[in-house]
Amino acid sequence: MQISGLASPQTLRFDLSTDSQRKSLLTRLTEGQSLEARILQRLSNGRWTVRFMGHNLVAESFHSLLPGQIVHAKVQSLGPPLILSLSGDSGSESASIARALQDLGLLDDNLNRAIIKGLISKGLAVDLQSIRDLRDLYIALGLSPDISDLEELDELVARILFLQGKGVPVTPDAISSYLSRLPAGILGGLIEGLAELLRSYRSTPIPPSLRDVLENLQPSKLSGNGLREFLNGLGIDIEGRLASWIASGGKGIPGGIDTSLKLLLLRFQTELTGLDASLLDATHRNILTNLQDRLSETLHFLDTIQVTNLPSSNRPAVHLQIPFLLDGSMRTTDLEISGDGQQQGSQVDPENLNLTLSVDLTGLGPVKVHLIVVQGRASCNIHVADQERSDFLQTITADLERSLERCGYVGAKIACRTDEVGSDGTDVQPSVGLDLRV
Repeated sequence: MQISGLASPQTLRFDLSTDSQRKSLLTRLTEGQSLEARILQRLSNGRWTVRFMGHNLVAESFHSLLPGQIVHAKVQSLGPPLILSLSGDSGSESASIARALQDLGLLDDNLNRAIIKGLISKGLAVDLQSIRDLRDLYIALGLSPDISDLEELDELVARILFLQGKGVPVTPDAISSYLSRLPAGILGGLIEGLAELLRSYRSTPIPPSLRDVLENLQPSKLSGNGLREFLNGLGIDIEGRLASWIASGGKGIPGGIDTSLKLLLLRFQTELTGLDASLLDATHRNILTNLQDRLSETLHFLDTIQVTNLPSSNRPAVHLQIPFLLDGSMRTTDLEISGDGQQQGSQVDPENLNLTLSVDLTGLGPVKVHLIVVQGRASCNIHVADQERSDFLQTITADLERSLERCGYVGAKIACRTDEVGSDGTDVQPSVGLDLRV
């Protein structure tokens, strides 16, 4: 972003570089409008990262500012450039919250404070209607307004605001599966961080109960090397077992078919939770706490991947991160799924959609999934080549139903059908199968 010309010491000057920024902001602003903004970071002399109206933007100002500061401003000019004049009335976040409570005549309780804090942190308007709407939504979700853990309350409000901004149905499951402090696209680094933490404890004297958990977790030992070995099999191991099961004419679900990274981590978390921390000394209690925190963070991130890809009216494409094997090493790749021949300005309506996904899996062969949603009512047909494959998929439809419920589609009808499923016109068999489940 290029910012030119001199800025008044009492102003914030923004040169909005993209059409989306201009449309999103200027349609909601009028000259003379009062608002609050948060100073996030100093970039260079006179340049700052500022958050307001839900956007992180670069601004030019030679006013005395500090990172974390809340500033009060009025819209001086819509420009271009957009210019906000500073009122000189600035202060800490806590002072801004207290002032908002007083000005709006609101009860000074933890929930109202968390809501105002969330609105300020996202640069959204702090008004009586916004606070009432969020408070009513919070209570309607069955959440207690008397929660005493302020960090947990702040996080819940942040999740609600994030999901609303994404156009995602705000449900208890969706809220619990979002963790705002983790950006997308760091799955590999996050898992490697967990592996490194485990690896660092290999030379540490650990009580037998904790060592048993670290060394004997099944079906894959979750030591540093064990986790790496598991990752090296993620995405092709499940399909390999499927292929062996189909080739041998086996009946029922093959052993270990439900193994996934998430299931493995959940099992590990359960084992750690079952340990009696009172039997450990301070050092080992700290190790146990670090492991539990890192596991919780990793599981939240896996759920975040799912939530951030729920249907949204302002998302042109769905982004997935999937594993693949390259020269014997596990890598990840970003996959973008968008509409075919999507017209400019088209939107996704989560209440009415028609989605067909065709894949050729090493173990199951060609599979076509056809999802139809009409007025929020979903039906899903899964087509495979023969009855044996259909019977197998029928055993896991409950998992798909739960996944659709988390997307806001309750009571979805799911059917597995036997059809001749055509390919995409090529007879080349994939050398590596991909399991797209998170």
